[in-house]
Amino acid sequence: LRRLTRIARISDHYQSMMRDLNVALLETSNRDPLTGLLNRRALMDMIKQEVQRASRGGESFVVAMLDVDHFKSVNDRYGHETGDRALVELAGVLCKNLREYDLCGRWGGEEFLVLLPNTQAEAAQRVMDRLVGAVRALSIAAGDGMLRLTISIGMAYHQLGETFSETLSRADQALYLAKQDGRDRVALGFPKR
Repeated sequence: LRRLTRIARISDHYQSMMRDLNVALLETSNRDPLTGLLNRRALMDMIKQEVQRASRGGESFVVAMLDVDHFKSVNDRYGHETGDRALVELAGVLCKNLREYDLCGRWGGEEFLVLLPNTQAEAAQRVMDRLVGAVRALSIAAGDGMLRLTISIGMAYHQLGETFSETLSRADQALYLAKQDGRDRVALGFPKR
């Protein structure tokens, strides 16, 4: 009986360890290892869920693509370690300036994606303008000086009946327009008529 009790205790311990490892694995598979933000795969899942929610309830949401302006020159001038530190600092600024129910993740390289659930045009514009200003105010120690960043943002409102790929495509096109118009700004991707 003592032996069975001991075996049961060991089994319980291993099952607990497996549960903890599974939780850690799930967390790791959904997070960007550098910034700790959601990764692209997790963001895609969230966007798909938001599209389904919008089609059921008629609530719109906003997707915004953010890109660090001239980031290649940061890596070229200061090195990749400083570039990585800049991305981590930027991620912190983004999180600090978003609402608690907004989602933010690293889309790839120096691109980030923000999802604003159940958000109207004016509120989304205010959030994006706040992000642009907060990043502009960020100072990062680099060598003997301070590094300043700016971001360009392309934002698109999800339209009912639209796929998440179409919404993302419009946000990406708007990002391109923001870059073309001089960077350090927000551009809106309009729906196709």
